[in-house]
Formats: sequence, structure tokens, C-alpha cells
Amino acid sequence: MANPGRAYDLVVWGGSGFTGRLAAEYLARRYTPGGSVGVGSVAATEPVRWAIAGRDRVKLEKVRDEIEQKHPHARNKIDVLVGSLDDPQSLLRVASSTNTLLTFA
Repeated sequence: MANPGRAYDLVVWGGSGFTGRLAAEYLARRYTPGGSVGVGSVAATEPVRWAIAGRDRVKLEKVRDEIEQKHPHARNKIDVLVGSLDDPQSLLRVASSTNTLLTFA
């Protein structure tokens, strides 16, 4: 059962890699990020709160910007989360912010 108290329904870990980017683009095309219902999304009746995550904020933000350019309904709605093995608390923050963590790293 999903925990409604978490910020995201799912987080794509490795969002700046090839496969993670494909997953994020699919989500942007299929669902409106942020859980809001938008006209531009294919599944306007199925809002999903999701974010991309990984180690490098700059790379993740670049991917997010490219996705938002292709999918204007997602503009300012894709959150970027950063975690690092050097900072176990950052990984815990990412993992505990979501119901499902998809890893493509």
C-alpha cells in the first residue's frame, strides 16, 4: 500500500543516464509530474508524483530541462534529488521521500 505521506509516488534513480533518461521521458509523456492533472499529459486522469535522482545535480538538471522543453506541460514540475555514497543521509532522504525507487544506475 502506498504511503500518501511521502513526497513522491516514484523516483527515477540514475535519471541522467541513458536508460534513466528514457524512463523519465516516458513518465513526462505519460504522467504530469508533481501529481497535478495537466492537459498536455496523455494520462491526465492518472496524476503521479515523481522526480529524477542521482549523484550529479548539474547532469540531472540538464536532463530535466531537455525533458521540459519537449513536454511543456511538465515545466517546473520535475524535481531533482541528489544522493551520494559519501553521504548516506542523502541516500536515506531520497529513499524515504518515495513509495517506489526505480534504479537505472
